[in-house]
Formats: sequence, structure tokens, C-alpha cells
Amino acid sequence: MRIFRTLAPIVLACLPSLAHAADAYYFFGDSLTAEGTFQSAPIMWPSVLQADTSVFQGADFAVSGSTTAAYLAQVNSFLTSGDKVTSNTVAAIWIETNNITIGSAQNQPAQLIVQNALSNIVTGIQELVSTGVKNFIVLGVYDLSLTNALGTNVPARTEAAVAAQLLNGQLATLKVQGANIQYFDIAAFINQMQMHPQQYGFLQIMPLAVGATATRCVSRPRFMPIRFIFRPRRRH
Repeated sequence: MRIFRTLAPIVLACLPSLAHAADAYYFFGDSLTAEGTFQSAPIMWPSVLQADTSVFQGADFAVSGSTTAAYLAQVNSFLTSGDKVTSNTVAAIWIETNNITIGSAQNQPAQLIVQNALSNIVTGIQELVSTGVKNFIVLGVYDLSLTNALGTNVPARTEAAVAAQLLNGQLATLKVQGANIQYFDIAAFINQMQMHPQQYGFLQIMPLAVGATATRCVSRPRFMPIRFIFRPRRRH
């Protein structure tokens, strides 16, 4: 997905007080967030967010292919790292994509997929809160039925769309004791790009996601246009 250079400035614009006050970022997720030798794009959104805020303290614990169960292992890696946190430390979580892809392919009902994913997300946040992390950026999931992740499996694609919508609804109102959670609606963000691609540096788009609503956060691109929003998808 070629949205990483666009995503970070939009997150920053939508969550200015939280992002600008940060003194360290810790990232948790799958290949949409993981940086390293086999990262999904030349420039990943964590690096852009760090550069835009001039905050380079922290670490990226994301691992390609992770589900929310593996995210708990990432949280454990943070817990055993010995890193010191402050009241301004921010944990950024974007993790549920593979839960929906795998669960839908296995014919799991959308409600079960969401229940399992949300339970792990909450558990991870609670564990992070217990170490002193108070600030969280939680990104939702885009409509996976619009990608080739599930091929021509129409029932699975339908279930994936339902699961994404249900999970985003839960994440948008998520509350965990001791946590300041700021939700970012990635589905609405992509919908906004699809309606106004040139504003975000894209020349071509995919069909508009049904039922998505546009985010109020709009930012002009600071980079050269890219031809497509999506590229051929692999497991995240």
C-alpha cells in the first residue's frame, strides 16, 4: 500500500496535541508499521511521523504478518526492554488487518473476528498502561474487501467488510482505564483520498468504499505524485 508517506502527516494533523507533546513513540503492528530489511515500502509512516515531530526516541516493535495475538508478544518485548516511559510517551497501534483476512478466509463470523481482535488489543493496552504508558494512537482497519487479499471468495470478502466496519466502530469508542486513546479512522482517510486523490499526491484510485465517511482532516501533499493508492497485496 503506497499511503505511508501520506498517512503520518494526516495522523499528525488529526491528533496535534498528542503527537506534538510526545517525547518517544513506540509502534506495534504488522507489515503496515514494521520497519527493517523487509519493510513494505521504502518510507514507512512511523519514520515520517518521527521526522515531522522531531521525536526519534522509542522503538518499532511491529512484526510483519502479525495478528493481535502476536501483538501481545510485541507488547511483552517492550515490557522486557527496560525502556523508561514518561507521561508524554506515545504508543501507536495498527494491528487488526491479518485477523480479518485470516478469519474471513476461514469462514469465521465477523462478530467472532472482532471479539477476539478487540480483546487482545485491550489486553495489550492494559499491559502498557501498567508500565506507565498513558497516551495511545489506535488506527482502525481499511475495508479489505476492496483489496485482492481474499481473491474471488465473495462470502469471505463480504464478511471482511462487515468485520472491518464492526471493529472500527468498537475502536472509535474504545476506553481503557488509565489510557488516553486517540482513534484514527483509516477507512475514512482512504475514502477521502479516493474522493480527492490529487490532494494527496495520487493519480489513480480504486472504487470508493461503500459506507465509509470522509475524515475532516485534510492535508496537502509534500511529495511527488504516486500512480496508485494500492499495490498488489500480500499478507501483512
